[in-house]
Amino acid sequence: MMKNKGFSLVEMLITIVILSIIILSMTRIQYFMSKHTVRIKEKTFATQKVIQMMEELRSFVSGSEKKQIDVLDDYDDGSKFNPILSTDRNIIDASASPSNNIQVGKGWKYFRKITVLRIPEEPFTRKVYIRIYKTSITNPLAPIETLAETVSVLKTIATEYTSIQVVDLYIIAIENVPGWWSSIARMKPMFESIIQDLKTRCPQLEIRQHWITRLAYGRDLQYLPYINNTLYTNSSIMKYIYFYPGLMKLSGGADYIYYDADKIRGRINVDDSIKNDDVYGYAMCDMYNHAVRYPEEEKLYNEAVKLAKDNGKTPPEYSLRMLLEKMNSESEKFKNIILINLHGELIPFPPMRNYSDAAKDPQNEDNKRVVTHPEKLRYSAGEDVNLRVYSYVTNPDSWSQNADVDWISILIKDTHINSSRIDIDKIVGNRNSNYGKDPANQFVDYFHSYSGSDTLIRLRNSPLRHEERDTFIPGQQKKGLNPAYRLYGMEYIPCPVDNNNFNTDLDSQTNVKNTARWIIKIKGLPSNYYTIETRIGDNLNTGTLTNKPSNLSRTYVWIGVTPPVTEQYQFIGDPRHCPYLDTKQSHYYNWYYIQIPITGDYKNFDQTISGWGNDRHEIDVPRFFQMYRQGLLNTTAIWTTLNGFSFYYYGFGGEFGSDQDPLPSAIPFLKQPWTNVNSEDTKSVYVDEILPYTHGVGPVLINSRIVAERDNPITSNTWYAKYWLGELYPDSEYNLWKQKGNLRTGNNNFFRTLHSDFSVFDRNRESVRLASIACASFVNGSPLGTDEYFRHEFFGGIGNATSLGQTLPVIFNTPILQTIGASRPFTIHFSGSKPPEWNDTEYKNQRTITSIPVISGKPRVYYDSNYIGSLIDVNSSGLVKLNNNTYNKSCYLIFSGLNIQANFGPGPLGKYSITTLLRTFLDAGQFTGYEKIPQIPLLDLTNPNTYDEFNNPDTINIQWNTQWKRWDGNNYTAEYPDDYSESTPLVYAIKYSNDNGKTWYYCDDNSITFAGRKEILKTLPISFSSYPWDVSDASKFPKGSYIIRVECFRKDIDLHYGYDQIQIYINR
Repeated sequence: MMKNKGFSLVEMLITIVILSIIILSMTRIQYFMSKHTVRIKEKTFATQKVIQMMEELRSFVSGSEKKQIDVLDDYDDGSKFNPILSTDRNIIDASASPSNNIQVGKGWKYFRKITVLRIPEEPFTRKVYIRIYKTSITNPLAPIETLAETVSVLKTIATEYTSIQVVDLYIIAIENVPGWWSSIARMKPMFESIIQDLKTRCPQLEIRQHWITRLAYGRDLQYLPYINNTLYTNSSIMKYIYFYPGLMKLSGGADYIYYDADKIRGRINVDDSIKNDDVYGYAMCDMYNHAVRYPEEEKLYNEAVKLAKDNGKTPPEYSLRMLLEKMNSESEKFKNIILINLHGELIPFPPMRNYSDAAKDPQNEDNKRVVTHPEKLRYSAGEDVNLRVYSYVTNPDSWSQNADVDWISILIKDTHINSSRIDIDKIVGNRNSNYGKDPANQFVDYFHSYSGSDTLIRLRNSPLRHEERDTFIPGQQKKGLNPAYRLYGMEYIPCPVDNNNFNTDLDSQTNVKNTARWIIKIKGLPSNYYTIETRIGDNLNTGTLTNKPSNLSRTYVWIGVTPPVTEQYQFIGDPRHCPYLDTKQSHYYNWYYIQIPITGDYKNFDQTISGWGNDRHEIDVPRFFQMYRQGLLNTTAIWTTLNGFSFYYYGFGGEFGSDQDPLPSAIPFLKQPWTNVNSEDTKSVYVDEILPYTHGVGPVLINSRIVAERDNPITSNTWYAKYWLGELYPDSEYNLWKQKGNLRTGNNNFFRTLHSDFSVFDRNRESVRLASIACASFVNGSPLGTDEYFRHEFFGGIGNATSLGQTLPVIFNTPILQTIGASRPFTIHFSGSKPPEWNDTEYKNQRTITSIPVISGKPRVYYDSNYIGSLIDVNSSGLVKLNNNTYNKSCYLIFSGLNIQANFGPGPLGKYSITTLLRTFLDAGQFTGYEKIPQIPLLDLTNPNTYDEFNNPDTINIQWNTQWKRWDGNNYTAEYPDDYSESTPLVYAIKYSNDNGKTWYYCDDNSITFAGRKEILKTLPISFSSYPWDVSDASKFPKGSYIIRVECFRKDIDLHYGYDQIQIYINR
């Protein structure tokens, strides 16, 4: 019998090894099968995605052929990879459906690349490759393997790349200024479609649009004008006093929007909800909240540009104020600028003034004000600088004679000034103590130090009351300010009151005097401009939207350099509040706010009169016109408005009114904002703050108004706004202001009333109608050897298209009417009542010479006029040339007195306006000397060809030629010779894009740029017509499609250019 016997140790070990091998094999098989399954899934997913995207593109093509739009070329990914696995442009998250990509760390599991290639001899066909790549787990930012690929030939009606000429068009369409004979809310989108239509008709003409929609940046950061967006003005009370009317009901029952909240990018209150664009938001500037000083405007603009770029947004355009400044002071950058004013008969004025508002802290130091002004705006190089510091209260009778402000901090920015170069005088005294001027003691009266890179001066215990000394004190009679001579109820007079100096201070024995309490004398400042900040207290961080925004007064002084042009004039406000001696001596103060008697207490305000024109406007209308006119002359510009009586109205922002359909009776409201009688609050009225006369049906309230407390009756103690000093609200209302940026209407609140309710004003402010003399004031010119001037005429006539007018359809492929109503024809030979400044030396020295240009025997008139009357050379639409009186500057103004009618609405009118601007640009190439506008050359990129494919290239040779022709290859106009050429120096910029035009680089060094950007150091001179593009580095130029672009600029002119571009494919 055999004994039972188990496995030996050796047998067990062998068995374990065999089993291990079997298990390992099974694991590997399972792993392989699992991995293979994953790979199959990945390839299946990738295949589905390439098919999906190809079908998406196919559907886009088939759905767009009838619309005649290019849909395929824009989907080319160039040499870059895209994680969005769909062609749906609405998808921005790669993980969203139908993209369904998978995020891996900071990258993605899959990438796509779409390549769209053109096919030789088949311009309407594209070969489309779509590839899906897989990334690695260790590097999910770059593809390592192709998972799926598909290719298909798709039909599209995309056009070939062609030579393009680009014209820069500046379009003035201010967001918070109304139009007259036009509606800005409707005109802007309509005008955009007009430009697109013109592009369709002239495919090789590209209009680069610059929309000027902002007047300026507003001073009060908390200001929030109200707009009603859901409730009607007819039936709902405007509950805030600073408002822009929005939604209203027309008499026929239809809705109508006057100011469109959606078109305004500044900070506003829409139906009690604050609208603030995080990127573009800014304080609104209007007739109440005036523009910041120009250096601040540039600073805010540069910050806005940076913020927009950081957020991937388009940088904002200049404000109107900045544009006017740059046309005057940096005119070479805007040479041959083309402008159109979409406001019709109304011209926007940026509400700017060249002096600063006082700092205030309404929450903690109510009614106290402090401000610093230099004695002169501009000092000569090496000249000592005097700064005058003012401290006062808005309600002096409520304060004791000994009231003061503990500390005033004055920060002179970006310079260290040694205390040895600073001398300070203080003016002491009040009604109970003697007045006198004493040297201030450092460490007692003031303290000097540095704060970072700035110089800090802290003034101690600055008096707030400046009342006249009791008259029985010997030698003190009439020192200080008698209450009878307060200015607008305040002891604040910053102007030089005497004959051309600042000798009349509070210690002078005169009726009126400068009320500064401190005079800071600074020696040895280098030539530059300097910023001076003034605050109540010693916190140097106030003055931002979140930290006591009103406790900062920022002023400027220019030493040895010229101030910006828009800083040299007062423009707005009482000249007695303009603090500069040089402004007064040059008569650059506001002439029209009030008439100051020549023999009165305020000396040498010789030019002042009580208002400009028949409506007696309080602003310096001729100076505003000067900014436009000189800017146009400096830049050899081309200008037009839509139609009507040019410059018949002006707008500061926030105006409203109408005498035309659909609002023939003005704007419908409930009366509460215009009454201090409770029982009248809900009465229906029409209001027109633009026109000075009643019209239409129903009660119409007219005249410009001033905001005031709703007292009944109004007394000498009733608060009223002083916009020209930045006083928009009483300090007692600051808790509401910091929340709403506004004041409430209604009982015990505020209302809009006539200026005549307050004795400090010498007249009512009637309207913003400048009337018929305004166009003469704007042009300020006469035909050579005459004293005649430009003027529209009221005449219900018609105009017939001239032979020149009939060329517009030929050039621009757009029809015009042969006969049209023209009720505002014009002449340059008018003689009658002239603008009030016409014969003043200041404006006689600026007089222009007007003419209607003639080329080849044809006057530049597009429509004649059947006018019957005493005037000569009357036309309905045409060109007027302005030359300055030294014959070294010129500009071109197109005037159109045409009517909007059934077959010629705003759309055709806008298109007509653009074509006349462009025709003038073409015509001006035939003028000579300074009158000539060099034309845009036509550039043709001759090599490589559009369909070229390059296999592992080291260099691609780029070649081009230029000719002096119009965008369509024809002569600029029929009056040009066939062999026309110019000596204008040209330069070329050679660029490429590897992502289908989203990003551009210079070919020479791969530095980033933009399409159409001219950088003179990056350009090639006219002697070049080819460029060898080095693409040998495959890491920089991988396999993919590229766009090559050659741009041609006129060397000395930044605006308008020509270009051509082609798409190529690099194969590696």
